[in-house]
Amino acid sequence: MIVARQDSDLTVFGPVRLSSADESQLDSLGTVKHVIRLGYYHGVDDRYYVERYGAGFWCQRGSYRYAMPEPSRLIEAGAKPPLADAELFLFKEGKFPEATVLLKTMAGS
Repeated sequence: MIVARQDSDLTVFGPVRLSSADESQLDSLGTVKHVIRLGYYHGVDDRYYVERYGAGFWCQRGSYRYAMPEPSRLIEAGAKPPLADAELFLFKEGKFPEATVLLKTMAGS
């Protein structure tokens, strides 16, 4: 799981269910606004995060191993992630939909 913050908005890539204490720490970082599934075999905890935080959900078309939640935004060619200075890259030759994100800047750099 990767959490990226822009101002007080959090974007969670590949969410994993946390303990109550760790979830409180996540909440202290900001507000989860976006949940992004990058890999076909990821997603078991996506629904929990979307429902708990009312977050928007992003995934690729055909990423239906975990059918819920329904995406509010598709990751497709030209899609801009909800973070400044970031890019999505789609792997086109795989058997299943896969993507990655490039975060161009890091805090303190």
